[in-house]
Amino acid sequence: MKLLLQHKILFGYIISVAAILVYERTRTCEIAVESDELRTVGWNTAAHCEITELATLGKSVIGWNEEDNRTYRAKRLRLDSLLLTLHRKRIRFVHPEQVNTLRCCLWPKRRTCCTSCRASASGKRWTA
Repeated sequence: MKLLLQHKILFGYIISVAAILVYERTRTCEIAVESDELRTVGWNTAAHCEITELATLGKSVIGWNEEDNRTYRAKRLRLDSLLLTLHRKRIRFVHPEQVNTLRCCLWPKRRTCCTSCRASASGKRWTA
């Protein structure tokens, strides 16, 4: 049985469209994976920025008032939430033990900053 030229062209067209669809689907999945990796890098960058901002903010604790203390607390809680997200998602760039250690270090630092802030507000000399 001979196939007509039109049938050959139609068959070739259907095969090429199917191949394009399979390729595009594969590429879409690859882009989604790359997008997730970029998002995790963004979380890491955000965490680094938050840590640096908290460390810099903590250097001026002697002159803090209650508003500064509330700002520090809000930033610390935001960082803690970000670190918890990093821990839960098991980001490949950050080990969960490192995240836990940093989260555990944030709580005593807050208490120290609050004590120092209250001591400077009351005029008492505070030593570490």
